[in-house]
Amino acid sequence: EVFEALGAGARAVAGTPAAQKICEQLRRVMQAWGTLSVFHSNLMKGLEVSAFVQIKAWQSADVPRWLRPKFSEWQVQHFSQLEKQCRTAGLRSDSGSVKAEGATAPDA
Repeated sequence: EVFEALGAGARAVAGTPAAQKICEQLRRVMQAWGTLSVFHSNLMKGLEVSAFVQIKAWQSADVPRWLRPKFSEWQVQHFSQLEKQCRTAGLRSDSGSVKAEGATAPDA
């Protein structure tokens, strides 16, 4: 979540020296971690995506045809399986604020 927040902050001030500094420092930290093999490469890729790619709904994104079945598979998985996969890949895995479609808050 920290990398996601830093990336969002950099996008909020895009084009400014502050944004460039944030991105440069994130890349340096990640490069050092990669050199030292601090984290698994999948986790590092997830952190990079969290920091530098703006998240949007997959239905509104231009998703390649070959990737659509994977998205459909993820939609039917139990949230605990998805959380585990996300944690392994270094992506946000907190589903506490996510509601199931058509469900009230206690059902989600």
